[in-house]
Amino acid sequence: MSDQQSIPTSSGSLSPSHALLAASTFASTASLTGLRYLLATYPDAFPLPTVLDILLRFLPETTPTSEYVQLVHDAWKRQLGSPAVLEGEDAEVVTNVTALSEKRARKKLQTLHLNTSPAAVTDEVDALTAWFLARARHIDRRTGLIALSHQLCTTSAADPSFPPSAVRQWVASVVAPCEMLIYIDGADLSLEEFENMPSGPAVRLILASADVHNVASRVRGSVVPYLASRLSEDRAVLWEWIVERGQRNELAIVRALCEGWEDGENSVMAFMRACYACPSASPATIDNIHAIVKLLSSRVPETKGPQAGVAAPGSPLSDTAVLTAPNAWALHLLELLTTSASLTKLSLAQVLAIRQDVEKQLPLLLKIVKAEGWMSRDDTAWRRTRDHIHWLQNKSLVLSSLSDDEIESTILSGMLSAGRFGLAKELYVLSAHRTLSPYQVEKSVLAAFSEFYDNATNGNRTRGGMKQADTALSLIATSKTPEASRARKLLDATHSLAAYSLVLQPGVPVMPVQIRLYPEPVGLIEKVLDSNREAYKNADKLMRVVNDLIEGTGREMVDATALEAQVVRMCIEAALTSDDFETAYDLCSNRLLPAARKSAKEDIKDNAWLACYQAGRYQDADVSRRLKVLSFAIEICPAAKLHEVLTAWRACETEWSRIPVASITTTPESRARASTSVDLAKLAVEPPKTLLAAAAGATRAAKTLGRILGDDTPLPPTSSLLSASRAARSLGRSFASLQSSGRERSLSSGSHGPQLEGQDQGLMVLLSGFGRDRAGAVEEQAPSVPDIRGLAANALTSGLGWMLGADVSRQSREQER
Repeated sequence: MSDQQSIPTSSGSLSPSHALLAASTFASTASLTGLRYLLATYPDAFPLPTVLDILLRFLPETTPTSEYVQLVHDAWKRQLGSPAVLEGEDAEVVTNVTALSEKRARKKLQTLHLNTSPAAVTDEVDALTAWFLARARHIDRRTGLIALSHQLCTTSAADPSFPPSAVRQWVASVVAPCEMLIYIDGADLSLEEFENMPSGPAVRLILASADVHNVASRVRGSVVPYLASRLSEDRAVLWEWIVERGQRNELAIVRALCEGWEDGENSVMAFMRACYACPSASPATIDNIHAIVKLLSSRVPETKGPQAGVAAPGSPLSDTAVLTAPNAWALHLLELLTTSASLTKLSLAQVLAIRQDVEKQLPLLLKIVKAEGWMSRDDTAWRRTRDHIHWLQNKSLVLSSLSDDEIESTILSGMLSAGRFGLAKELYVLSAHRTLSPYQVEKSVLAAFSEFYDNATNGNRTRGGMKQADTALSLIATSKTPEASRARKLLDATHSLAAYSLVLQPGVPVMPVQIRLYPEPVGLIEKVLDSNREAYKNADKLMRVVNDLIEGTGREMVDATALEAQVVRMCIEAALTSDDFETAYDLCSNRLLPAARKSAKEDIKDNAWLACYQAGRYQDADVSRRLKVLSFAIEICPAAKLHEVLTAWRACETEWSRIPVASITTTPESRARASTSVDLAKLAVEPPKTLLAAAAGATRAAKTLGRILGDDTPLPPTSSLLSASRAARSLGRSFASLQSSGRERSLSSGSHGPQLEGQDQGLMVLLSGFGRDRAGAVEEQAPSVPDIRGLAANALTSGLGWMLGADVSRQSREQER
């Protein structure tokens, strides 16, 4: 400073250099009294920037702000008052400074680098503002006492314009949030670090510890002022934070913020976006969304919403601008979707996606019908579920793409699967306002029947899954459709089979689904007969079972007579296995043979002759009955099998020849009464009925043989002809011997009994012809074709042409030639 002006003091005067040095000393020792004295005594030496610079640089940071803020105010307003008399240490400071030469004082002052130029500051308010901010930062940097910095900027000087408004705004937007982070959240942070932080991280830091109790106050008291101080920043970072709360399922915080703070349309949109972003559908989440919608409803104007069609399924509701528009329509849509979310247990985003995707609506319907615990729903719960589904279809349009039939059929199927048959009958069968046609009801019932049937573990219709299947079918008891009939047949057949021991896999009881899928229903009957000793006695029942199985499983129906022949044959085989020849004989005589004679179908005849053949070979039975069933076999067996049957016949005849004549009687009782000396004459003229039956069968067998020998078709192999010849000769000898013995007894006794007539007499002749030894022939030699045909011709000339079915005139002509 040139031309230093002397400043008067009590002990003389101070130059500006000496005064500035003294002021620096007073400031460094926090002697505000001495500083005020100098400012009042030498005002020209202390322009406001200089005062502020001295206080900023030399006043200790821990000095209570209340002691010097008023001094700053008075210096600014130049209201320092009259100078006081310095005493004690303050006077000593001035004395020490005045002892310095001017040159030395100036030199020392230069080292302080004080701002002494009043021309550098054109706006004292800006200077004050800058000082307060610098002083606050300086205090925090040197002491870490941000509370003292806060106190500096908020100490009142009884002047509303002081500190300047910019200082108060800075405190609210920077100092106060930073102080909260340090003292409440425990952040390791300085004022300058926070002040230099980008707005995004700063806002997130402020709200990092926000909860339902303080989020509103933090946004109002810290975030909003902080963002307001960033003139180039908008509030997008806050909106993003709100949406993130929704994404993290923290809607309780969003709700608390909505309740305690609002900020126009932008905040409404942010709150709605947070709701849509929430991934949860818990009761608490649904409750929070409903509360938010209610709060926002009072903050938006009434409007009809977007253009027509935007709210329809498939419309572009994924457009955030439409979904979160700050109007009543968008809030109403949010309310509908929120209720839908509570009913479907899905998030708003999922519900919205399903509402616009037709292919996802049916899976959602199935999920609702079979939600957790659906099997234990009572009728009231099922009615409520049905009402909810209708609401989703007609009100919120989440299921609007599904038809009424699809929805009702799915509900009915769920009720049936859960066993709510009474409710299903009430709503879909008996109701005067039925929503499904009888055809649709039957379709659902049959589907439920199949489900119950296939999952059943036992075929008894009074237990478990089969009972459920039976009850389900009762809903369509009056239906006459083929599908319903098949279901009933399958149920009946399975129930009937449950009465038997039936195993398809060792150690594993058969299940209904195995019965339904078994490739050949008749094969099941065979397994029943194998594992149930007396099942063969119920041939008619088994026949009904196999018929029901064929019809019930939808297989192609076979000829009933052929099927019966097959089942009866299996019963005969089972009877023989169980040593029950009587039942086998009865089935052969009364069931198989009549069917075989009436039908020209080969499969029927095959079953008949094979069963008769097996019965005839049974050893422990009446020989005459065995001969009879073998005669049946001879009559209907194919030509290729004739030699096997005739061989069996011969074996049986050999056994017959060894039995005492007295035992060849009609019944066991007559055999018991007979003696060993039987009247052979009477036996010849009155043969037993069983013998006549065997003879009649042999007669029919002869006709078969006659047809073979009488036409021009190739004859059977030599072995067959040999067997036929042997059997014929054996029968011939037996009957010839019996007839000769009887005739002699008759002549000696003079009795004349009835003779064999018709076919029986013809049989005697035929068998005598086949059994007669021809000259030059060897018994075991196979007859030639001319021999066989000659024998047949002799039989024909003996009046048996009608029996053999041969051309008599042609055979005679051949013999004459």
